This record gives sequence, C-alpha cells and structure tokens, in this order.
Amino acid sequence: MQRSMTDQLNPSSVNKFLQANPTFLRQWILTNISSEVLNIWLEDRKLGSSNRLSDSSPLSSGGLRSGGDSHVDFITEGIFNEIVVGRRRSLPATRQNLDMRRPDLAKMDDKALFMELVRDIANELDVNMLCYKILWSVCYLTKSERASLFLVKGTKEEKYLVSKLFDVCETSSIYETLHADDNTISVPFGKGIAGLVALKKEPINIQDAYQDPRFNKEIDVRTGFRTKALLSMPLLNSEGNVIGVAQIMNKGRGTESFNDKDEALFRDFLVFCGIGLTNAQLFEMSVNEYKQNQLLLNLAKGIFLEQTNLEKMVERILLEISGLIYCQRYLFYLITSENEEIYISQAFDMNADRDNEIKRLSENEVSMSKLAVFAKEVARSKELRIMDQHRDPWFQGKQVHEMT
Repeated sequence: MQRSMTDQLNPSSVNKFLQANPTFLRQWILTNISSEVLNIWLEDRKLGSSNRLSDSSPLSSGGLRSGGDSHVDFITEGIFNEIVVGRRRSLPATRQNLDMRRPDLAKMDDKALFMELVRDIANELDVNMLCYKILWSVCYLTKSERASLFLVKGTKEEKYLVSKLFDVCETSSIYETLHADDNTISVPFGKGIAGLVALKKEPINIQDAYQDPRFNKEIDVRTGFRTKALLSMPLLNSEGNVIGVAQIMNKGRGTESFNDKDEALFRDFLVFCGIGLTNAQLFEMSVNEYKQNQLLLNLAKGIFLEQTNLEKMVERILLEISGLIYCQRYLFYLITSENEEIYISQAFDMNADRDNEIKRLSENEVSMSKLAVFAKEVARSKELRIMDQHRDPWFQGKQVHEMT
C-alpha cells in the first residue's frame, strides 16, 4: 500500500528540509505568515528576551550564537548585547580618572607596566576610546609630551590618512582631542612625514622638526603647540598592512630626542595596538550590521502592520531608513509605467531639518521638482549614485542643477 505524502512528513523531516532550504523558508514566511504571528516572533527576538527560539531553529541562523562552547557563547553574547543596547560603556577618560591610575602605574617595573597597558587596550572594544588609550599609554611609556594618531581611509588605489586624535597628552581627555569630521587633517600617502611613514612602512625619527623640510609647521600654528623632537611609526594589522600612523612629540618636555630604545618600545607596543584596533573595528562593523538588521526587521514588521494605510506605511519606511542612513532629506516616490513611459503617482518628502516631518507632495510639486528626474532614472536603470553633481557626467546636458 502506497504511503501518502502526509504519512511521510514528521517534525524531524520538516525541520531537516527547512534547515537545508533557508531561502524557501524566508519566502514562505513572507507569503503566508500573518502580521500577528510575525509580530510575536519579532518580540521574541528582541534583546534580552527569555523566550528566544532555540539555537537549532532555522529562524535563528542570523542570531548571535553559532554553536561551540555554550559558556563562551553566553559570555560573548552578554557583552555584545550590553554594547548594542548601550549598557556597557568605557570608563570616561577624564583627567581625574587618569590621575587615579598614575600612582599604581608608577610602582610597576618596566615589564609589568608594559603588560598592564597592553591589557588595558586589549579590553577595549570602542574604537574612539581604544585610539585614545593607545596614545595616552604611549605618552606614559616614552615620557612624551604629546601624541597623535592618523587612520587609513580611502580605496585600495587611492589611500590617505585622516587625523583621529590630535595632541593627546597625559592630562588631556578624549573629548578634548578627538577630531570630528569637520576638523580632521587629511594627508595623502607619500606626503609629509606621516604620509611617508604610511607609504614606506618605516619609522621616521627627527631630532629637530623645524630643521626638517618634510615637517608641516602649519600644524603647530593651528594647534598652538611647538614640536621639537618627533617620532612617527606605522601601525600595522596582523597581515602587515598599514592601518594608521602614530606620532609622539617632545620627549621629556622637549629637552631630549627619541633614541633607539624609545623606537623599540614604541614599535613593540604598536604591535598589540594594531591587532587590538583591527579587532575593535571589526567588532564595530558587527554591531552596526546587527543594528541595521534589527532596523530591517522592524521595517518588515511595520510593512506587515500597515498594509491597509499607505501613508502610515510610507511614514514607517522613511523613519526606519533614517535610522539606517542619516541624511538631511528623504524622498519616497511611487512609480507606475504605461507604454514604457514612467510616471510618479505619489511622492513623500521627509526633512531632517524639520524634525523628520513627512509631507505628501502635490501633483504640481512633483512636476516642478527636479529631484523627480532622479526617481525616474533610478526606475529605468535600477541605481543612480552621484557623489558630486557638478562633476558627475550624468549631469552633462541635463538642466537639473537647481534641485527642489
């Protein structure tokens, strides 16, 4: 007697099939699961929930745990969750907190001091705080007056350095020395002292900076600090690639030059710093990706919950997108096509300068908007990325410079 299909199905076989076909499972969920069920699942997936799906479930493949030692996973997941929700923070690098460390550090011999400072940076996962601790520790180790750090940015073909922290000293805090996007110093590879160190992966030790033509005196004018002795060292990752350049200035308050022992100590310490910085940057990427995934899940949830109200659905989509990518302005166009012609049926405008107020554009406003040209072009080509409208070849011959 032939067995029916239902006779062949059982929880084990279904689970095995779903584990092997996650794409099918996701598509089936989107097609068949109601918004109520999806909402319950999303609530269960929230951070700190005690009713999570089991690790073996195919729906948990994007979760934090990945098998292996459950004790290690538990500890790591706890740290990750605390950082994501903002409960785990670094000790503020205030002058008072740093002053409290000096008596203990002063009692240590050279080896114990070195390992204590390495341990401190190894425990830091916040990139900004890690960079600050690196420079503060280097100043303390080498008795330098100031220290600065440049990080590598750009593409593989066109790399450059940007100042991350500048003029860090033993008594400064991270808030005083951290460079924001609007006051960073950019240095091309091969230009200046830091650029040459990054290009050649070799240190540069200068006894009198003002007698060296490679030194840029304008930096001192800008900061109000006078550099005398300067030691610049490449910061490498575990694969030997340059990820930054660290500099220390004025040993012994400018009365001494940096010697071979200082170079060796600086180089040895930066070995650990390069590894720590790479790990912190990877961790930061993981946290950001996790947060983006959570926002996308919330967006999917919102779309399910607002299927009966177009304006509320668009509002939720725009608000969730603003959590993923910060922009000054967001536009949402609904496109229709007829006889290969593309039309904009509805448009919504959200402006960050107006507290993310969302406005539904009238037909006349859409017809007068130059930005609608972009929407139609994207509908045709599927993507349009413009870095600078005045230099982009797509603008040649197009009267769209005065955008509204």
